[in-house]
Amino acid sequence: MRRFTLKQLRDLINEIYEEKEKHDKKCKESGLPLETLEQYMYTFLYYKYGLKTLILEWAAAIVNGIKMYKDEDPEVALFAKLLKNECEEDFRIIQASVKDLVEKIIRRLLREKYIHKTEPQLNEAMKKLENDVIPESMWKRVLEEIFE
Repeated sequence: MRRFTLKQLRDLINEIYEEKEKHDKKCKESGLPLETLEQYMYTFLYYKYGLKTLILEWAAAIVNGIKMYKDEDPEVALFAKLLKNECEEDFRIIQASVKDLVEKIIRRLLREKYIHKTEPQLNEAMKKLENDVIPESMWKRVLEEIFE
């Protein structure tokens, strides 16, 4: 059975999202009903692979990948919830906006803290924070700025 790395699964999830947006737009223009994400995933796999055996193989690999990574990756966990129709599909847009805002605030805080660091050094500090625990003083400042 096919197995995905986390990066491969996230790339596939993003490809499904992008193609679903295009598909939804066409459906709206044509007056056709929209598919759920779960329905669309099979439509996506059909257009990409065509053969029933390949579609089922890829669908099973996606489900197994979700089971494997949903507890360690919030984007995979959200995709799982969207597939099960446990939250609105537009929530991913809200999540992405909040994530982007938090990253911008953290980058600004790092820039204030490390005035003399170059942009590559700030990028390295950002990467380190992605894989580490954000210090309490920093996440408190992030929350203060979000809710001001």
